[in-house]
Amino acid sequence: MNQTLAKHSLVEAFKTSMKKQGLSTATLARKVGTSRSAISRVLDPKNTSITLRTAQRTADALGLHITVIASPLAPAELGKLASKLSKTESPAEAARLKAAIISGFYGHQHA
Repeated sequence: MNQTLAKHSLVEAFKTSMKKQGLSTATLARKVGTSRSAISRVLDPKNTSITLRTAQRTADALGLHITVIASPLAPAELGKLASKLSKTESPAEAARLKAAIISGFYGHQHA
């Protein structure tokens, strides 16, 4: 996921929550403990330079939860491995593919 797409998704969630709660930029800024200009940067989908701390503080103020997933393999690559796993008849190959999927999803081996 590129930075702009990720930021756009975050901004949409923030703006939807603000609208539901009837919050202005100024009110959200007070809840977060920052300036209106800082919140304007948070709400600008093209500004990808905000920190995770700022995003989390904003989410907390809006009653939202942010989840970040870091995966060494792209979803398409994981899907290809899963497809191969579903077709294999070899227990050894199945174990190897399963390990690759787990490693690719979590970034390290889980038992």
